[in-house]
Amino acid sequence: MQSGNKKWRIIAGIVIIMGLLLIVVVIQHYKSLHTIDSSKILSIEKNTDYNEEDIRLDLITKEGQTSEPYYLSSLIVGEMMNLDTIKQVNKFRGSKDPLGKLDNWELWHFNHREEVKPHPYENSARIFSYDTMKQSAHYYGGSVAQCYDFAIYNTAMLRLLGVSSKECYTLLSPTHGYILFNYDGVDYAYSNNLIHKYQKNGIFLSLADRSYNVNFKDKMFNDIVLIANDAYYIPSNKEESNYKHEYLQKYNAYLTYTFDPESATIIDKNVLNFIGNKKLKPTKVLSAIYSLSQKNPNSQYTQGKYEAQSLLVKYPNLYLKAFSKQPMIKKVIEENNLDSKENVFFYLNDHIAVDEKCHDRSKFYSPFELEIGSNGTVVDRAIYASVLLNDLKINNSVVITDKTAYVYLDDSEQWIQADSFEEVKSYKGKILMSFNKESVYYPELEMYTYHENSKLMEAINEK
Repeated sequence: MQSGNKKWRIIAGIVIIMGLLLIVVVIQHYKSLHTIDSSKILSIEKNTDYNEEDIRLDLITKEGQTSEPYYLSSLIVGEMMNLDTIKQVNKFRGSKDPLGKLDNWELWHFNHREEVKPHPYENSARIFSYDTMKQSAHYYGGSVAQCYDFAIYNTAMLRLLGVSSKECYTLLSPTHGYILFNYDGVDYAYSNNLIHKYQKNGIFLSLADRSYNVNFKDKMFNDIVLIANDAYYIPSNKEESNYKHEYLQKYNAYLTYTFDPESATIIDKNVLNFIGNKKLKPTKVLSAIYSLSQKNPNSQYTQGKYEAQSLLVKYPNLYLKAFSKQPMIKKVIEENNLDSKENVFFYLNDHIAVDEKCHDRSKFYSPFELEIGSNGTVVDRAIYASVLLNDLKINNSVVITDKTAYVYLDDSEQWIQADSFEEVKSYKGKILMSFNKESVYYPELEMYTYHENSKLMEAINEK
């Protein structure tokens, strides 16, 4: 009898252990689909050879000229890096009708920017990334975007969904942005937030609204400025091109405008393609992009990391330089009488609520995204505070630890904690990075460009 009980206890113990192991596996799988392994990404970035001068500051604010092909490709790369975009795509991958699910989700999730009054700090040339669209819901009561925004974001979505880089292109005209792509041998057009299936004679019929169709012989679809995706860009003036493929010739069947790009060198044969039905792991997606940046440091893959507003980059100081040039910064300061550090801190505390769950810690929200959404992480608030203080000529640094974030004021040697903007004696936790407009302290990337006798370095070394 005792022998039998012992046997069952052993079996029960094995079952419990296997159950616990299964739980661990499930948790690890969940984390792999919802988080980014920053250490793995930083190890690639550390060995990527590029300089500050290689990054276009005028493009980081997303208020540049979308008619510039390199910029458009970089924006698409940045959208493909967005953790929220990847998680959204995973809801569609592997389903019986991924295009229908995507089409239905967008139809009910977004409104058009032309239907709402612009935000007071909105630049008409601004591209709304998915983060901006998401934040705009706080201001408008629903997410908004316009045709260029949709075209860029949806190209990223389709590429992550598994559509080949050779069969998915954003087309921009002066008045419209849209996508032509091929999925399972069928041609589709993506105009705003509606997918249209090709019928005949240049007519595409909406999947969601069978009474609605578009005729690509219309003028707004034909005054093409450029064609691009994350891997290739082809300006219509033929002065600069990095791809030619027979699929492009299919456009001439739909468009009255004839486009015949010159051939050029492919940037990298191992372009990103996510074919298959398996869920995408964000770390693998980012690793693929960072690896292409490593192989091609002066490419849209490198610029795209900064378009994604990633903090997993060598030069986070460039964000302070770029955003300080935005006209909205002067406007915010003048309209709210932000003439002192005290007023800056009071304004941010009053207008930008702390929300640590609004996005992952590998990136940040821009000043405009904070204004339109009225919320952000402590890191977001610290970066925005630094931009405003720089305009007031107050020397400062952003300091990010594994606990929270701070603004360090050089002249007064003060530590200002970004969750309350109150002064504290010193920082808490391990410093992950620190930066001002000119210098970077980023141990994991071995970036040490602060002067060793700077007050911040002295304060860090003292502790």
